[in-house]
Amino acid sequence: MAIYKKTLNFNERKRKHDLRTIWNAIMYLVKTGCQWRMLSGDFPKWQLVYYYYNKWANAEDFDLLLSKLREEVRTKRNQKQST
Repeated sequence: MAIYKKTLNFNERKRKHDLRTIWNAIMYLVKTGCQWRMLSGDFPKWQLVYYYYNKWANAEDFDLLLSKLREEVRTKRNQKQST
């Protein structure tokens, strides 16, 4: 859990848009494969989501974060984990 907090900085200053919502928007884009500009109106503007995507994707720990999330999903599904 520490890697999530370190990478995403959920406990930083008060923001207009919750970082959890931005993270969910990125996961929505990944899952649906929609274009940035077609992002659902339930999420913040696509430009803001794109900004955070680039910021987090360039962070050193982002790949580690995604690996951990992938492991958790596979564990919940009882799937064999790849090496």
